[in-house]
Amino acid sequence: MFGLACTLSLLVSCGTSNSGAQPSVAEGSPDAITLTQVSATVELSPQSMFGQSYDPTKIAWSSNNSSVAAVDAYGVVSAKALGTAEVTAIIGTAIKTVAVTVTDSGSKISGKVRYEDWAYNASGLTTTNFKAIRYVRINLLDNNGHVLLSSETSNTGDFDFGHVLYPNYQIQVMAWIPDPVAPGFFVKDMGQYTYAVTQAGATDPAQNNIDITQASGPAGAFNILDVMLTGAQFAKQVLGVQPSDLVAYWEKNKSVGTQYCNGADPQYCPNGKGIYVLNGEDLGGGALDTDEFDDDVLMHEFGHYIVKTFAIDDSPGGCHNLTSNDIDLRLAWSEGLGTFFPIAIKTWLVDSNNQALMSMEASADTTLYLDTMLDNGSHPASLSFDVAKLSPATEGLPADVYSYASSEVAVLKILWGLHQTVGMPSIWNVIQNYLPSVQSSTVPINERLPTRLDVFWDGLLASFKGDQYYSSHLAAFQSIFNDRSVYYQNDVAEQNNTLQTATSITVGATAQQYFLYRQPDPLPDGSLDVDYFSTILQAGMTYQIDTENLRNGIDTQLFLLDSNGNQVADDTPQDENYMRQDESCGGEQRVFLDANSFNSKILYTPVNTGTYYIEVKYR
Repeated sequence: MFGLACTLSLLVSCGTSNSGAQPSVAEGSPDAITLTQVSATVELSPQSMFGQSYDPTKIAWSSNNSSVAAVDAYGVVSAKALGTAEVTAIIGTAIKTVAVTVTDSGSKISGKVRYEDWAYNASGLTTTNFKAIRYVRINLLDNNGHVLLSSETSNTGDFDFGHVLYPNYQIQVMAWIPDPVAPGFFVKDMGQYTYAVTQAGATDPAQNNIDITQASGPAGAFNILDVMLTGAQFAKQVLGVQPSDLVAYWEKNKSVGTQYCNGADPQYCPNGKGIYVLNGEDLGGGALDTDEFDDDVLMHEFGHYIVKTFAIDDSPGGCHNLTSNDIDLRLAWSEGLGTFFPIAIKTWLVDSNNQALMSMEASADTTLYLDTMLDNGSHPASLSFDVAKLSPATEGLPADVYSYASSEVAVLKILWGLHQTVGMPSIWNVIQNYLPSVQSSTVPINERLPTRLDVFWDGLLASFKGDQYYSSHLAAFQSIFNDRSVYYQNDVAEQNNTLQTATSITVGATAQQYFLYRQPDPLPDGSLDVDYFSTILQAGMTYQIDTENLRNGIDTQLFLLDSNGNQVADDTPQDENYMRQDESCGGEQRVFLDANSFNSKILYTPVNTGTYYIEVKYR
């Protein structure tokens, strides 16, 4: 097996050995050889080593660094890793040492990993496309599944393990991001096992491409991870916060989810904190609710995670519908804010990373919110609306259905309007800094304010105080809020907050609209708005004085005062029926903040004719 077919000196020979090693890639001299790829072999013959023939098995072969270059009983040297070693042959008193260098040949184990995603439009999921799996852990395994090397994929899904080659290996891609952008992000099944896909190494080491299809692998897990990664990039670059250690739990045919849990709950959050993604809720007729490819739904839950982790959210939770405009103010704020996140994130992506919008057919759909179902192999929309165009007039709904602070859609549209006016950083400044400040442990319990739209309004105005454009900002903000029938502003009779400045009203006249609000609210002394009205009442007549059509969560309290300001009657607290069953939510008990929830009423028959004052204040 000597060298006419080789480029080596007579000290080394090329070929295959009894061990079945691959042909060598080597060059050398009598005292040194170089192997130019890992797993290459070269046979050191007794003739070349000692100048005469011996049975190679009679020679004692050894390597001082077998992790780089090993030698077998036949004198076949095998390259194991980059580096240097010395191979020694001993027979009798004769000793020969050869320096071995394993070096870079220019080849490497590399490839690209992708998963099969869906494009969508307002009708549902449409066509599939392959999308890069970004920044995830990727492992080089031996055939026994032991990890040899670990790395991470790039932003385009590419990876390599340097110029290190193994004759038999596997590639494993994990649904785990160790990258600093989203450290500790995982997607796991309900048994808390991280999703991973393993593929046998390719014959061409530079062609280790892995495509995770929906048919053959957990593509849904990698889409969930990709959406969370995009959310983390948005949070870091736009909000200035660093998300970390977030787990999403998802498993086919499991009906747990879709929600973000901030703690453990045996029914809804069996694995503790994390995002739970629905896959198996039966919608009837063979249809299932599946959310692993509903990017907007996933971003909505990611928004809850961001707010609860870096700000504050005291929503009581519970059932809610888009067309409900009478839900708890804290719930309306939380859900409207949650749905605002995917719109804000996608709008940001249009300018910062349009490739990440591959899930959508057009960047014009950034204000589209879509939730789909699986129905006989297709994925039609179960919920679809465009935030920018959402209007009850085009849907045949009551005119005020998307109005008031008790509507999550009203909150959503207000936030979207503010986003277009002052941008996301200004909105987030209030959410991150002001809202937690009024819930702080340093604030007396009776003065702490809940997270809801009116408290956000106070923080919004406070954040622009002193700005030279404050007046124009205020006018713009009020226009956005007024468009949703939310009136945080002075009414036409403002300054009627004393008996001396009371607004005169006539018994029997048409009811008038006033706002129980005074700018600023609260006033520097901490007081809230109080309105006074004066009227003439006749002795012996029975009068009904009431507030009605109260919206935006206002609960009024009425007092009737005589001409000297002495109280003669009040609306004795009554059973305000705002806790009722919601038949659209399976009969769940919930707070109803509708037009009749907080109405106040006084029935009074004066003894004397004269001027009386009506005092209206917050209960």
